[in-house]
Amino acid sequence: MAEEKKCFYVGVKEPISLRRELLESSKEIIQGLRGYEELKLVREERHKKILEFKEKIDEILSLVSWLREQLPKQELKEQLSIKGRKRETQKEMIKRSEIKTDDLLRLENELSDIESRLGRM
Repeated sequence: MAEEKKCFYVGVKEPISLRRELLESSKEIIQGLRGYEELKLVREERHKKILEFKEKIDEILSLVSWLREQLPKQELKEQLSIKGRKRETQKEMIKRSEIKTDDLLRLENELSDIESRLGRM
């Protein structure tokens, strides 16, 4: 006996609008997939740039260590003198700030004198 094919037919109301909605949803899915592919490309590019950056940093570090080896060894006398210095009192700091302000006023006066001389020429 031959196989019997059973077919069922269902009536669809407004087939044109249903087809339009299916096509629009397919379009949105394709746009989403395109966005995902672009995101994957951006991630790959970012990963490549990070690896490139790490290689450059390693190269810089090796060059810095080579440079340190090439430079002559010298102790910093400045560090020793800073440790040995006593701390300034507030009175000394005030005196220094007054001297600095006096110098600024003197320089401003000299500048105004020079500007007035230039104006006369």
